[in-house]
Amino acid sequence: MNRAEAITRAEAWIREQHGAGADRLAVLTEHVKLIRGDWYVPYDLTDPDDALVPLPAVEVPDDGGPLRRHVPPDGWSTGVPESWPAPTAAGVYVDQEWDAETFAHVDVPIGAILGWQREDHPEQFRRNPKYVRGPAWRGEPLPYTPADKAFGYYRCGWLNTAEEVAALLDVQLYLPLTPDGRLANAGSDESTRLDAHTSPAYLPPGTHAWLEKTARQILTDVPVDEILISPGMTPESRMVREQLLRVLDRYPGPAVPPPTGHRGFPPDLADALDRAQSAGFELGGRQWEELREVRAWKQGGRRGPRPPAAQAFWDAEGGRYWDEPTFSAIAPPGPAHHSWHSVVGAYLGFALGDRVSGTNRGLTAGLLHATDLLVRKAAGWAPDLAGTGLPLRPAGWLDRWSAPGGPQVKETTGLLGAVASAARPQLGGYWVDDVSPVFELLLRPDRGELTAVLRELGAFGHVVAMREQDTPLAEQLAGLGTPWERALLVVVKLGHRPFDALGVPLDDLTRMTVGALLGARHGIRAFPGNWLDDLPDRHLVECLATTAYRAFDPTLLPDPTRLAAHPGLPPITPAMRAEATRTPGGWLYCADPDVDPRHIDGVPVPTLLGAYKIGPDGAFTGETWVNEDYRPSPRRRGLPRPENAFEEVLAFVAAEWLPYEAAVRAALDHEFLIGLAPDGDLAVLIAPTGARVLPAYSAPRHVPEGTAVRPMSLRSLLTVLPGVAVLVNPGGSLGIDLVGDQLVANA
Repeated sequence: MNRAEAITRAEAWIREQHGAGADRLAVLTEHVKLIRGDWYVPYDLTDPDDALVPLPAVEVPDDGGPLRRHVPPDGWSTGVPESWPAPTAAGVYVDQEWDAETFAHVDVPIGAILGWQREDHPEQFRRNPKYVRGPAWRGEPLPYTPADKAFGYYRCGWLNTAEEVAALLDVQLYLPLTPDGRLANAGSDESTRLDAHTSPAYLPPGTHAWLEKTARQILTDVPVDEILISPGMTPESRMVREQLLRVLDRYPGPAVPPPTGHRGFPPDLADALDRAQSAGFELGGRQWEELREVRAWKQGGRRGPRPPAAQAFWDAEGGRYWDEPTFSAIAPPGPAHHSWHSVVGAYLGFALGDRVSGTNRGLTAGLLHATDLLVRKAAGWAPDLAGTGLPLRPAGWLDRWSAPGGPQVKETTGLLGAVASAARPQLGGYWVDDVSPVFELLLRPDRGELTAVLRELGAFGHVVAMREQDTPLAEQLAGLGTPWERALLVVVKLGHRPFDALGVPLDDLTRMTVGALLGARHGIRAFPGNWLDDLPDRHLVECLATTAYRAFDPTLLPDPTRLAAHPGLPPITPAMRAEATRTPGGWLYCADPDVDPRHIDGVPVPTLLGAYKIGPDGAFTGETWVNEDYRPSPRRRGLPRPENAFEEVLAFVAAEWLPYEAAVRAALDHEFLIGLAPDGDLAVLIAPTGARVLPAYSAPRHVPEGTAVRPMSLRSLLTVLPGVAVLVNPGGSLGIDLVGDQLVANA
């Protein structure tokens, strides 16, 4: 018997037992479990404002035997949720976010207890009604230090009682120091507030030295009335001296208090460590020594053996060279719309999932080759890229360093589209509607966890709903139809415990996508260090991710949807003065020089820049008229240069210089590249709205990779066009939707 069959039998039993009242009852499907040969099927009232206590259930024997009522004895339930950890020796189920080792001197807070195990029936448990979710589940960053953990516990509500709050007194805090060794931000004479931070990674930019003290030590050594934890971050926490003194002596700290003292960055490494710290990444002493070793090797002319920590980079010709390591934490200069750490983390996460799966499908290589191709396209869209110092490598360079690209899948294409989102009007098929928006939000700085992103997008509500359900994850995954949905579910449920998420048994593409989502959320902190060390192409993956991050800078890319500023009237020339003498008392009108008389009759109002007033004597009076209804030309809008006559007309339609009907007429005899279905027929698709659509491409450059097409004119397709919309260059910056019925009417 399977789960669905057990539920069906239980529903029949409920109708039989409750009669007419059964209409107000419903099986709690997410709590149905197979326990020792019986399906445990609980049910409750359908009214969300009412509930049955104790919760009734029916036991459905897996062998098909007669059903029987199950009543939990003494409030205990049967079947411990799969997501719960093993109980402690005392039979307590504790949220995995609680660090019992670090906070061994503090009793487990009641809010961190999931429930209790029944001593004589280990399969039974009782939930804790006072349990609350932990800080990482709620979207806070993964903790670096005990202080990160303690104040996360405080903010989520785990530390409430005086004894629990005492845990905050004995975690190491980090107090920024000025260059001359004084406490920074210690307040004025009137205000004795002290700013403190929970990790060196969160110290203010430019802080190269700090003092490490616990709150207990600060209250003893420093005359302050208030300690402000993580000032300027969200959320802040305040520790008021008067409140803390009440628990200072009453609750002693650990037997061995944390060490105190001055710490700081080595002056010779401060520039690099600053860049990691500014993004919330902390590098340790081992990385300091590796960075110093590579710098010494560089300063020595790169003579002698290459240090093991040196990192591979690739120059503008595609040649490899070795330089200082980034540790995937020291960010290069670049745009601010995405986090470099998230972009690199997403690429490395996908590559790690690919390596762990071991299927050798070439999906990571496919992502790298697609990235390289799209970056070269971007160089054509944005000529200013050449002046940024970004290596714009020649076609074919990647073949020397990577295996041939494997198949393109929507997960890799959608990730690349998200990284390149600043060029969305030009992306075409690189923007995947159900994938790219999710990655694009995750890649933004300080975006929070995946559940919040999906809720903001109003997408995949059925996946979000599964987050709180106790149904075994394997059962939930089996009910989802695509790798993308399965990856979303794993990260929605386990993204706050990334190592657990990476350990879920999954198919190869789902595992790779889980890695990409975790990397986009947490950067490299999502991955075990030895996994990264063992990734053969780590440097190449980071190189391509960095290139894409820098290439798709919104400040360098044209935005066809943004109207350019009015260019103003042209300077007066001798020819214009001569014309003025022939029309005294009138106006001399000036049109945009991009008007093409082959396609545009006369001078439509949107093409007029304005006019100069001419006096009775045939001279200009100085009075001007600027046309507020002027519309910038295709060139001024940054639209791609047309490759054929139809694209010239299409560009003028996009600029509002020609009406829509002009594109309809020009399209009939243009030879399009028409999309084909796998069987070779026309790819007439059904849009989400139910409309029938046919993709058509006006030139080869608009055809997505791997798309089958056939050259055809729309006039030759008049018999299939009624009721069909022709999508010209779908997703591109130079496109239009042509109504099939109008094409037929104009034929």
